[in-house]
Amino acid sequence: DLLPPDDSFGGTYKLEYDTNGEILSNSLSLYGRQSGFEILSFLKYADGGLRTDGDGNDIPGSGTNLLSGLGKIAYETETGSRFELSYESVHDDEARPYRANIGQIIGGRPVPLTRPYDLKRTNIVFSYTETAPVGLWDPTLRLAYSGTELFNDESDTSMAQTIRGETTSFNGELSNRFNLGWGQVNAGVDFFSDRGTSDYDNLTDPAFNED
Repeated sequence: DLLPPDDSFGGTYKLEYDTNGEILSNSLSLYGRQSGFEILSFLKYADGGLRTDGDGNDIPGSGTNLLSGLGKIAYETETGSRFELSYESVHDDEARPYRANIGQIIGGRPVPLTRPYDLKRTNIVFSYTETAPVGLWDPTLRLAYSGTELFNDESDTSMAQTIRGETTSFNGELSNRFNLGWGQVNAGVDFFSDRGTSDYDNLTDPAFNED
């Protein structure tokens, strides 16, 4: 989709600047194909300060500190068997609203409007398909893993606490589409496994620690 028919390698570089927050973004893409193999890589880094609203006031938790990347390799045989493997990583490390679904907390505990959010997300996907299925053989095999790590370090604030959470999921599909004279039938199996953990450390009173 990215290369002209007669080209085997290409790439793009993009430099962006947003005056609202003075956000500078750099992104680089490289891609190529040769003898049935295809590769794609993408890397982006963005850094900037707080954005402002229509009245010129700073918006808490709107800073930018992002690093993301994507790598993909594929191989397709002459008969149409296609194998793909992709890896994606996103790292966002900035102060965000204290509660993600609440604008700000008023009263109660002496908490700030924001706290540091160190977020890392990883996605890995492998798939096998037939691009030119014949008769009753039109299979799909897909295995996918995703994981997210979140770390709140408030050790140097009045809260004196750290919170670490992690979620992981693994899912897959094995199916076949049967092309019959009167229609199609898709049959197979799939599975999904999801797990989450959290670790809370109170640095002033370990009695409140939770795992």
